[in-house]
Amino acid sequence: MGLEDWIAPTQEDYVKRAVEFARDRAHLAELRRSLRQKMRLSPIMDEAAFAHDLESAYRAMWRA
Repeated sequence: MGLEDWIAPTQEDYVKRAVEFARDRAHLAELRRSLRQKMRLSPIMDEAAFAHDLESAYRAMWRA
């Protein structure tokens, strides 16, 4: 969804980022405004591709 800056590799980095994001109200407001659209456009919402990939995985498991 293009939110890589929200990924924290360590617990300390997580806390640091949480504090920074909490202080940036304009950024949070923009994220709230755009989040549904980002989700709709993300691969996670491509039901057809998900179903196809899941069916392929089932076939591979059956063959194995």
